[in-house]
Amino acid sequence: MKSIKLLLVVAGTLVTSVAVFASTVKVAASANPTITEYYITTGYSNTNQPTKIVTGADGALWFTNPLVSEVGRVTTGGSFTSYLVGNSRGIAAGPDGALWFTIPSGTIGRITTSGVLTEYAVPHSCVSIYNPTSACSPYAITSGPDGALWFTEPNSNIDNYIGRLTGAGAVTNYALPFNLTPLQIATGPDGALWFTAGAFGSSTGDIYQVIGRITIAGVVSTFTRPSTEGDNGISDITTGPDGALWFTDAFTNSIGRITDSGTITSYPLPTPNSGPASITAGPDGALWFTEGGSDRIGRITTSGTISEYSLPNPTYTTMGITMGPDSALWFTEGNGANRIGRITTPVLPAPANLAASSPTQNPSPRWDPDPGAAFYNIYRNGTKVDSTTASTYTDDTAPEGNNAYFVTAVDSSGAESSPSNSVYVLVDRTPPTITHTVSPAPNSSSWNNSPTTVTFSCSDVGSGIQSCSAPQTESIDGTYTLTGTATDKAGNSASVTAAIDLDQTPPSLGAPSWTANPAPTIQSTTVSVPVTDELSGVAGGEYYVGAVDPGQGNGTPMTLSNGTLSATFASGTLMPGIYQVSFRAEDIAGNWSPGVNDDLVVYDASNSGAEGHSNSLLPIYGTDILPGLMQAAQIDTASFALHVRYTNGNLNPSSTIQFAYDTGTQCNNANKAINCHTITVDSTSVDWLVINGNNNFQATIQGTASVTVDGTTTTNAFRVVATDGHLLNPGASDTFEILIFSPGASPYSASPLYTFYEPLTSGNVVVKG
Repeated sequence: MKSIKLLLVVAGTLVTSVAVFASTVKVAASANPTITEYYITTGYSNTNQPTKIVTGADGALWFTNPLVSEVGRVTTGGSFTSYLVGNSRGIAAGPDGALWFTIPSGTIGRITTSGVLTEYAVPHSCVSIYNPTSACSPYAITSGPDGALWFTEPNSNIDNYIGRLTGAGAVTNYALPFNLTPLQIATGPDGALWFTAGAFGSSTGDIYQVIGRITIAGVVSTFTRPSTEGDNGISDITTGPDGALWFTDAFTNSIGRITDSGTITSYPLPTPNSGPASITAGPDGALWFTEGGSDRIGRITTSGTISEYSLPNPTYTTMGITMGPDSALWFTEGNGANRIGRITTPVLPAPANLAASSPTQNPSPRWDPDPGAAFYNIYRNGTKVDSTTASTYTDDTAPEGNNAYFVTAVDSSGAESSPSNSVYVLVDRTPPTITHTVSPAPNSSSWNNSPTTVTFSCSDVGSGIQSCSAPQTESIDGTYTLTGTATDKAGNSASVTAAIDLDQTPPSLGAPSWTANPAPTIQSTTVSVPVTDELSGVAGGEYYVGAVDPGQGNGTPMTLSNGTLSATFASGTLMPGIYQVSFRAEDIAGNWSPGVNDDLVVYDASNSGAEGHSNSLLPIYGTDILPGLMQAAQIDTASFALHVRYTNGNLNPSSTIQFAYDTGTQCNNANKAINCHTITVDSTSVDWLVINGNNNFQATIQGTASVTVDGTTTTNAFRVVATDGHLLNPGASDTFEILIFSPGASPYSASPLYTFYEPLTSGNVVVKG
């Protein structure tokens, strides 16, 4: 290929445009990289020393060439242009689209992509006791996060600076700590500037390798480690795709990594004395670096896997490196090589379509398989945690909380792809919390006596609640165990049980029985009432005397024993009378039974009695109950006689009661008789006599009688209530009332079959208490 030379002068600058010979060599490396070398054939070809290289805003590569005082430009097709600018060293693409470069004699240069050159002098403030007239010596330069250019000034053993240059040419110098000599500089992921430096320990004689950090406000901090191998070995520094800073370390023959908190990790290179120099982030998610001592280009993944690629001619020295606009790696070859190199390597594509379910207990990322992958590296939160040959992975050691995952593919040579897309997985292995409430709340014995609802409450501080059991209601008597379950969105679950004892059925009471009823006032009597409850059991019972109910729980407590409630009425407790006594029971669930009533008869057997008679009682229609006997507008007659007395504490055996009732019209004329009936009552026994009321005006008598109605005789219980009116109120009438009950019916609970009540218009009643 024939070269063509063209000389141009732009803005007072000598410009040389050259078409060059290019040689392309396939290097026999496991990842099969392709290396292309472009020979610089300018008028200074014997002394070309390309050093630093960057990508310009015009899509070309720009490099410094200090031995020939040029800045060079090369297109991705291999065409060169040279600009005579002076002894340039560092170079950076500025925020304004121009290229900025350093000249050690104390100048910062700026050249546009069209070749217009401007120079800015750095003030003569970098002086020391050793060299009072020394100018600042700019070395490395980078575009800062604040839109300015930042550069290092390794001036002397005493005074060293980091400089800042605005687009308008204003320079600010920031002094570094004593004996700190800065070299390369880069913008970090944290918005600060990071630089490499060396320091000499005056008290120990040690050489320290230093990584420095300076904020845009000029605050400096350093991270050091001792070195015993000559001068400072740390050289270039760049920001990696993992958010850390990566640097070359020639004297420890390693690539270093430092986090923004200062944690340093070193990765030794496999080739001895390889002399790593420049480093840059590649298009494949790895870091690429030059090895000036072994004529190689190196590649290191963020997990530390290293690959090395030899140059076609191993007699030259690789120096600067950058990622080009074509996503290839471009590098300079010095030591008389007069070349710019380009390297591409068919790295495996990043795994595609990484996905994972979230939240989960154990993350299981999955991705599309790559036929060229020997295995895959799994990264959690930026750190490699494992490798797998499958296209899915279960991470059962992931910490709880949010975790970020990406995956890389690794071929059989160990070359690692760029990262896949990232997925974020919330890991939650903590079961949710579930509690329950019972409404209404059970009593102190854990029983409910109405329909009961259990409501579950669920919470989860990790992934959140996916499901929570609905409320459960029980309305049928019984004992239940209700279970509620909470499940969170990660699949963890927890359960709680609630025991429900439900009894809505009150106890059942049997018929009361008395040790004495009727009972004389001088004798106590005990009542017993059978009680049963099929579920919660009987808790107790109570009674009250009279028609006024004091309310459940306010009666007189009874004694419970072996399924029987009992209470004793001591002698003298009640005055003579007929008392309605009501009983009820409560079960353990709090249900009260309906009341069971019984009459307690208390009498005074001390020579009391009642006498009376009448032969002309006339019933008052509508008050008396004489079914089948009485009709309207008829004239009936009735008569009674009573003689009942206690003698020596006992009823006189001659005590009797008679009652006769005749009804109808013209009953003596069979042809004209209308509604003619006869009823007679003759006592066969008298059970008791009770005299009570004001001044003992009333006598109540109960017994059994022979009752004949129209010739038909039955045995019936009866009760007579006779009042001595003048004992109640002078001038008041005496009265007579008889109640006749059906055969076999109890006068304590049954309704009477016949009732006859009349004031006496003749005869009388005498009550003696």
